[in-house]
Formats: sequence, C-alpha cells, structure tokens
Amino acid sequence: MPARYPQLRILNSHDISNRLEVMPTIESFYKMEEVSSEFVLNGIKGNTVLILDCRSQADYQNGHIRGAMHVNLPPLLLRRLKKGSLSVATAVQGNDMKEKFTSECNHRDIILYENECCDINANSNNLLPLIHQKLVQENCKVKLLSGKPLIEW
Repeated sequence: MPARYPQLRILNSHDISNRLEVMPTIESFYKMEEVSSEFVLNGIKGNTVLILDCRSQADYQNGHIRGAMHVNLPPLLLRRLKKGSLSVATAVQGNDMKEKFTSECNHRDIILYENECCDINANSNNLLPLIHQKLVQENCKVKLLSGKPLIEW
C-alpha cells in the first residue's frame, strides 16, 4: 500500500504578499530619528515639515501644535493599516488635511508626536509606530518629536 503524503500547495509571491501584515518592529521603531522642539519650530517657520499628532481626539482639541494634522483610526481601520491595506492619508482627519498630506508627504520631513514615547511592546494597537512603519515603507522621511510639544507654537 503506497504511503499517503499531504498535498503541498506551492505559494506564489502574490499569495504570500497578501498574507503579510505591516507590523512595526522594534528595530524600525528604535531607528526613528528623534528631533527637538527647536528643530520642529524651525521646520514650521521654514515650511519644511508636516506634523502628525497621534494623540486622542480630546487631547488634540484641548491644544495642539499650530498646523498639526490629527491622525486617528477606529479599531477596524487600525487593523487594515496593520495589514497594509490602508494608506496613512486615510488616518489624517479632514479632507483638506488629507489632500495636503498626500501632496506634500514625499517632499517634507514628517514629524510624529503623542503624549509620551510609546512602548512598542506594550500595545500593538498604538497608532504612532504603525504610522511610522507605513511611512518608512513609503520612503518618507519620518522623525519623532522628543519631549513635550509646546502648544503655543
């Protein structure tokens, strides 16, 4: 009686790429360049930066860096961002800001900030490292604002 072997299915690159998720890695997060408040302030004055505020809607409404774009996603869209089937522009709040981000993200430094530096291992649903990973994959220049932002800017 012949031995029975399970049938093997050969996956092509299309099958594999559809199953890969965009997951931030510790290495990519720690490679994120941190910049000072002075760097960001000079970038605002020189119109050379886009600022993405990754804090909650309430925190953003209570005060934010002038010109900052708020990014936020409900859980379903956050999962799609993780899987790589969603663009960062989708997370930018407001149609005019989405258009500005889309047209300028490849020509400016993108500054990300939130209340405090996140621990990438603590919460895989944290938006900042996911946004960072996606932007790096899109060859954008991404930096992290270190320290607390000055709301009066």
